[in-house]
Amino acid sequence: SWMVAIRKSYIDWLLRKIDSTTDKTFGFTDAQGKLTFDLTPKQTLRVSLLAGRSVLRENDPDPGVNTLERAENTTFIGNFQWRFTPSAKFAVSQQAYVLKADYLNRVIDGRTREEGGDLDVTWRGVAEWNPRTGHFLEFGLQAQSLEVDRIDRTFSGTRSTTLLDKNAAASSQAIWAQYRWAPLTRVVVTPGFRVEHWGLIDRTEASPWLLSEWELLANTKVKFGAGVQRQSPTIDHTFYTLPGTSLLPARAVTIEGGLEHRFGAAWRAAGTIYHRSDDDGFRLRDAEFRIVNDRVVRPVANPHIENSLTGDTRGVELVLERRSANGLTGWLSYAWNDSKLTDRRGGSSNPTALPETFPSDFDQRHTVNAYVAYRWSGRTSLSARMRYGSNFPIQGYIQEVPNGYALSAQRNGARLPEYSRLDLRADRTFTYRKSRLTLFMEVVNAMNRENFRPNTPFFNLTTRQAFEPTEKLFPLLPVAGILIEF
Repeated sequence: SWMVAIRKSYIDWLLRKIDSTTDKTFGFTDAQGKLTFDLTPKQTLRVSLLAGRSVLRENDPDPGVNTLERAENTTFIGNFQWRFTPSAKFAVSQQAYVLKADYLNRVIDGRTREEGGDLDVTWRGVAEWNPRTGHFLEFGLQAQSLEVDRIDRTFSGTRSTTLLDKNAAASSQAIWAQYRWAPLTRVVVTPGFRVEHWGLIDRTEASPWLLSEWELLANTKVKFGAGVQRQSPTIDHTFYTLPGTSLLPARAVTIEGGLEHRFGAAWRAAGTIYHRSDDDGFRLRDAEFRIVNDRVVRPVANPHIENSLTGDTRGVELVLERRSANGLTGWLSYAWNDSKLTDRRGGSSNPTALPETFPSDFDQRHTVNAYVAYRWSGRTSLSARMRYGSNFPIQGYIQEVPNGYALSAQRNGARLPEYSRLDLRADRTFTYRKSRLTLFMEVVNAMNRENFRPNTPFFNLTTRQAFEPTEKLFPLLPVAGILIEF
């Protein structure tokens, strides 16, 4: 079997038609191909290719010499997989993929401000063994090679200063195993571990986990999970470390428990509570404007990254869902979350600086998602999706004041306004002997609500005012399309 698809977005053109004053537009073109071929009854080959190009344009009414005017990104992903199933109890698969991405950012006069690329080549092998009922073992190996190029410049009139010009490569290797065991009909226990070596920092670490599921009553399940996760620093992180120092992998210890109950064949309700403890998190020191002892402190010329963050995250997630092929389907979910970080030295290189605690960059206290759809006879459907979030902090030492925003001594003390968005969609399908035609209409942000995202602010160091730390997202956006299948 095979499939080829090509698409082009005109959302940038549409946004300019709806609001000629919009200062940012984004468009893309991409193509995708998939091939699945059964070499023998026991061997299958799968190949997928994806290539795309995206363009971001900015239209600043008062551009400076370093103002971004056009940003381009081109990406190619090739994925190859071979699977061999010699028996019903044993299977082996091998996968290799290549990812190549390049970017180019230009300013108003056509000069290149940033340019670079990433290359990721990875091989992964997995074996699955089901010796008998209630026992399932999965184990695998992975080898990865990464390479990055980075060039950053800043301009002053006709002069150009290179801030960063780096090329680096790194590799990693991993082995993992997971055993799914059902000692009783209603109990499933899944222990596992992953051991990984990162050549970038010459370090090897193990990450164990344990998952369990118990069918307490008919249609009622209790779930529990715990594990240790580790995240290696990236190659980009190493560009900002002090000479003679090395970063450690960030570590998180997570524990969660949940309860799920099904009502009939269509309804499901679930609740989960969780807690995560973070250690050795990465932070770029002395990189932000701030107030210290009632005076303005500027970022240093060469900030550096350290493993200085610890933190705790806790939360609750609730879901009510109904799934049906026809008729009414949808879900309602609510999440409460509290995430705080502590820096042992307050984000400063000063060894006498006091510890500092602040909300994490993606701390959102309340999140609500709702989706409802109704389908008639498989041909016509209407749907609506509602999203709400109390929103994230405005990253940096910024506070809200009566006339706008100003510098602060507290990091992440101000938040983006609440986010709310309603999307509506209608589909109508016409089926023919060898083809199918689908017409769809959609209204994104149907209530035309003003939503905001973070923006890089600029400061008046005399008055301590912060200007434009947020920017508007897209307004009401109508969309129409045709899908032809043959």
